[in-house]
Amino acid sequence: MKILVVEDNLQSRYMLEQFLTARGHAVWSAAEGRAALALCRERGQPDVVVSDALMPTMDGFELCYALRQDTKWCNVPFILYTATYTAESDERFAMSVGVDRFVVKPIEPDELLGIIEAVVEQVRTAPPRAPQQLDPRPAFLEEYARVVSVKLEDKLAELARANATLTTSAQTMRELNERLAATVQRLEGEIAERRRAEQLLHLAHQVGGLGSWETVPGVGDVVWSASALKLFGLTESAPTLADVLAGVEEPSRVAVSNYLGTAPAGGERPATLEFGYAEPKTGRRRRFQLRGQEVAVVPQGPLVRLGTVQDITERHETETRRQTLEQQLFRAQKMEALGALAGGIAHDFNNILTTIFGHAEILREEMAGANAAPAWRDSIAEILNAAVRSRDTVQQILTFSRRQSVERRAQPLARVVEEGLRLVRATLNRRVLLQVQLDSDRHVMANETQIHQVLLNLCTNAAHAMSTTGGTLSVAVDSVDLPASADSRSGPHVRLRVIDTGTGMEPQVLERIFEPFFTTKPAGEGTGLGLAVVHGIVQAHDATIQAESKVGQGTTFTVLFPAVAATPLPASEILPTGLPLGRGRHVLVVDDEPSVARLCVRFLERLGYRTTMLTEPGEARAVFLRDPRSFDAAVVDYLMPRLNGVDLIRTMRSVRPGFPAVLVAGFGGQLDAAKARSEGVREFVAKPFSIVALAEALDRVLD
Repeated sequence: MKILVVEDNLQSRYMLEQFLTARGHAVWSAAEGRAALALCRERGQPDVVVSDALMPTMDGFELCYALRQDTKWCNVPFILYTATYTAESDERFAMSVGVDRFVVKPIEPDELLGIIEAVVEQVRTAPPRAPQQLDPRPAFLEEYARVVSVKLEDKLAELARANATLTTSAQTMRELNERLAATVQRLEGEIAERRRAEQLLHLAHQVGGLGSWETVPGVGDVVWSASALKLFGLTESAPTLADVLAGVEEPSRVAVSNYLGTAPAGGERPATLEFGYAEPKTGRRRRFQLRGQEVAVVPQGPLVRLGTVQDITERHETETRRQTLEQQLFRAQKMEALGALAGGIAHDFNNILTTIFGHAEILREEMAGANAAPAWRDSIAEILNAAVRSRDTVQQILTFSRRQSVERRAQPLARVVEEGLRLVRATLNRRVLLQVQLDSDRHVMANETQIHQVLLNLCTNAAHAMSTTGGTLSVAVDSVDLPASADSRSGPHVRLRVIDTGTGMEPQVLERIFEPFFTTKPAGEGTGLGLAVVHGIVQAHDATIQAESKVGQGTTFTVLFPAVAATPLPASEILPTGLPLGRGRHVLVVDDEPSVARLCVRFLERLGYRTTMLTEPGEARAVFLRDPRSFDAAVVDYLMPRLNGVDLIRTMRSVRPGFPAVLVAGFGGQLDAAKARSEGVREFVAKPFSIVALAEALDRVLD
């Protein structure tokens, strides 16, 4: 709509313009009646007029009367929007001059817009109005004069109140100005005091840890203060610049010499310069910072370079530690992201493996009683073995990314090392020859992923030691029997050795190799955490690690693992013999992965259950709530969109307490048996599961 707003109050007019424009209407605005009439003559007829009552030059009553007398504008809807309301006679008089609606401020904008739309619709559907003639009767004029007079009195009263407010505000401003002046005076005193304190602090720094120096560029040597000589560890009364430069680290000597002013004039110098320094007598390494400036001590004289030297060793070490911690945090965040990705991959893979396991079991069961060819049974066995290996691989990924607890089991160390060497071979360059000797069939309690991590760290360090000259990397596993000794380590062990023919290590370096963050590699090439991690893993395996090294001959790492008795692998976990039968009981199967849901249904129906399969948890909830007694139990997936399995089971039990349910989860990082029990779920099956595990869990909850 085209809405003409007539309002002499700038703020009120602006608010109406903004509100109506935001609602998609075209708004014209004027400060009084005559300007509004001019707009109508210029732009044409508006759809509605919203006008204040009391305005200068021409008020709202006159504006409405003028519009009603014109044949072009007599049908324009007119709303009088006023803040001064004296009696019902005001509204009656407004209606007598042609106003369609009399609205008293304040009113909510949305309510005002509703009134505008209603008035426009009312006028549109009403019969057309004829132009009005001016009522010359004295009574009409007296009523108009009375209304205007009353509103003027209200306006004057409002102005009086505003004037009183301004008077009070002026007094308040004077008080604020006085307080501001006092505050400024106090701040000036504090600033002067602070400047004095800064001067004293600067002096204290000079006395406590800063040194100074002075030189005439290109003319003489550097003159050092006593405190500067103390920082450098020099006791000579007049050391030369060469004496100081002798302790400066080689990469920085030229820069320090130039900074102190002995270089040819004309080159720009940085504001500060940092350098490493080794004290001549003790060899202690320090970090210093130079500051300098050229000043003219004597007018028209040569420029003298003055400056300070400050020991920033502690600050530099703190900054280095901070950067190291930031790098560790970044790596931790990457590992967390990797863990989240691994969890998602594990969930999908376990769903796929569940389908492979299940259908292979079904085929194996059907062929057990049939006259099937041995090759078919062998193929099914290979499928099941591959599925088991795939499941173990998924668990290794979860363990490495810390999305699943670390588990150790008895297994041949030689086999674990052989598998880990596949990754090692891919990381070695052509100049390194790998030799492998695996001569032990003893078992150890180990976690494959962690042993692989130990092997990869040791081999990577060995390859780095031979990166320049090349050499041989030997990895050996053998059996050793340790005699009884004071350290109580005796009996059968399995020994892992990683031997290189690289550069070797000095004794003082060898003593610290297992310390966290200790590294001899250049910045950016190592964090000093690799061997610390290796040491932690070895200790967690109740093993020991030793290192032997000679400079120029190479290094040998020896890890001793206690041997354990071999644990026979369980007979097939997938043999479906002697399984409990369903006897026609009705089971609700809910899984958002259709292939897994169909497999569960096929399992259960083969065992004599009746099933209802749903892949949408919200639909499953609705179906159950319609007839809770129609189901004897439920098999529910944990991770589903919009409604997880625990919440779905909780809803079922809210209407049928103790309802039997089995919860299924894609991987341990989602939910394990302990967490499931804490949520009130007694039976929990992890994917990929076998028909045996599902049947027995369902039978237990139904028992």
